[in-house]
Amino acid sequence: TMIRTDAGVTATIAAAIAGTGGLVKTDTGTLVLSGTNTYSGGTTISTGTLIGQATSFGTGDILDNAALVFNQPADAIFSGVISGTGTLAKTGSGNLNLTGINTLSGATTIGAGKLSVNGSLANSAVTILNGGALGGNGTVGSTTLQTGGVIAPGNSIGQLTIQGNFVGAGGTVEIEAILDGDASSTDKLIITGNTSGTANVKVIGLGGAGAQTVNGIKIVDVGGVSAGTFNLQGDYVFQGDQAVVAGAYAYRLYHNGVSTPADGDWYLRSALINPVDPGGPT
Repeated sequence: TMIRTDAGVTATIAAAIAGTGGLVKTDTGTLVLSGTNTYSGGTTISTGTLIGQATSFGTGDILDNAALVFNQPADAIFSGVISGTGTLAKTGSGNLNLTGINTLSGATTIGAGKLSVNGSLANSAVTILNGGALGGNGTVGSTTLQTGGVIAPGNSIGQLTIQGNFVGAGGTVEIEAILDGDASSTDKLIITGNTSGTANVKVIGLGGAGAQTVNGIKIVDVGGVSAGTFNLQGDYVFQGDQAVVAGAYAYRLYHNGVSTPADGDWYLRSALINPVDPGGPT
């Protein structure tokens, strides 16, 4: 089925679309699919903008050569493959979980709610705006984290890979971690390229009694030039630095490892808050 929407026109199809055929969106206007659709022949966006949610696009894949918007008001999974040269925008307050190995090469923008990538979106550069969040255990392309945006690796504890560069523009990386020794379970953000700019780090403790670290708990792994800065936003100030506390230990954020002082990675390292005074000679 070919659907044309002229320039300046926004048309809505609320009725359910079923069958084995596909849907092709043409012309430069906007088409909104608001029904729950089950057509299986795939979706093609040749020109203009197509807006819907995970249940709007049937059971097939999406070829996006223009503009695709997931306006997702509730949590949902889209398991199809998104390909093409067009753009992808995530709006709406829900969590959209992409599980396919997507090959889309246009830019992705997260303006509201959460986009969880548990497959791949590695060819798409991602920008996270104020009010948007990126999560999942998958792979995305080069990423810019703007003020008010969030990166939360994993689905609970897990790791998210940025296959490319990272630019921090004031947003926050949320890290869930068990606060014990070096081998503690933790979220991890893996960046294969370079880092620049500044981002905040918020640690969400999921337990742990606190322990002495050596190298520390690695939370950000940087493969390229590590010129960016990550600032811990803690709930405690220890020796003038922001920290998070578990048991008798304060954890602060450090650039570079102890045994690998030029690795460019970021670690939570602990220190006793009130070390025991061994006392003087008697």
